[in-house]
Amino acid sequence: IQPLLVQLCDRARVWSGKPIEVVSGLRCPEWNKRQKGVANSQHMYGEAADLYFYGVSPNAALAWLKGQPEVRYAYKINGTNVHFDIPAGPRG
Repeated sequence: IQPLLVQLCDRARVWSGKPIEVVSGLRCPEWNKRQKGVANSQHMYGEAADLYFYGVSPNAALAWLKGQPEVRYAYKINGTNVHFDIPAGPRG
């Protein structure tokens, strides 16, 4: 998992003032397929996370994530969770 992803998850927790749940983080290729992730999902490189914010609306969490300069892309999932990813890091 990329350190920046972990830092942003922790920053989100501090911002919300409440617990957050990592619904989906690092995925192996098999699990990514089972989750219907795209073939080049950033989840497989530790560059994406899906979060559930306890006590914070998904819209507020999404707006906050979109305001973070390191976040490449963010959107809501199923109306309750928020996906975000960071720029691609080194891949081996």
